[in-house]
Amino acid sequence: MTFHYSGQPILASESIFRRLPTIVEREQRIRFQALAYSADTLTHSYQKIQELAIQVGANLESVTEKIRIRLISSAWMIVDHLHAVRQIWNSFSGEPGPNTLEFLRLTQPATVLRNKMDHLNSNIPNLAKTTGRISPIFGALSYVYIDDIKYTASRAVPTSGHLISIIAGSFLGNDATQFPNPLGKRLCIPVDLFQLDAFGTILELGPPLGVLSILLQNLENTITPQLDAQISTISREQSLKEELLRAHMGNGYTFSVQIKF
Repeated sequence: MTFHYSGQPILASESIFRRLPTIVEREQRIRFQALAYSADTLTHSYQKIQELAIQVGANLESVTEKIRIRLISSAWMIVDHLHAVRQIWNSFSGEPGPNTLEFLRLTQPATVLRNKMDHLNSNIPNLAKTTGRISPIFGALSYVYIDDIKYTASRAVPTSGHLISIIAGSFLGNDATQFPNPLGKRLCIPVDLFQLDAFGTILELGPPLGVLSILLQNLENTITPQLDAQISTISREQSLKEELLRAHMGNGYTFSVQIKF
């Protein structure tokens, strides 16, 4: 099965992970909150990449250093949080299903990239000695931009476009990067097939987010009835109101303290 992602929220605004009852064991609650934060960050980062990629595709001369860094840093933000989600997901017990196995496969490059960046200084001597093809050290973000579409009665069909690659930093002399191949693939118009190429590793950004969205929904569908049953049991055995047991600590606070000089 091929997983596709077009930038929709990975986690719904009304998700149980945003309002976990305080009866949930604290360690598990932290894991679920971490998943929610990473899901939101992944959504925001991907949407930012889409927004800037459309701007670049429409006018290649609009690429400033600021846009270049925002694109590449957003891609690395996706690397960071896919690696974090991967670690949390591996902490769950039980036999992994096909979607989990596919997520772990798709996110393996994220862990490789994260580890390479974490040990950048120790990797530099080997990178400097490399004589063959070498990816741009801080990555190249490549994607497909569709600039012409033919509309039929049932769907929009892309007829032409560009393969675009945004590179961070300068070349070493033997740099090379790969463009995504759009042939036979589902495309979200006007930009899609984002991939980060760094340290000789390519991470496709969309598919892992597509399968993560399914995984989180399935996890929510599993824990919600379990929580309902637990709350019902505690309410009955301890004569407590269910509303009290469903109380949570809120989400997304903003605080302000006025000061004067």
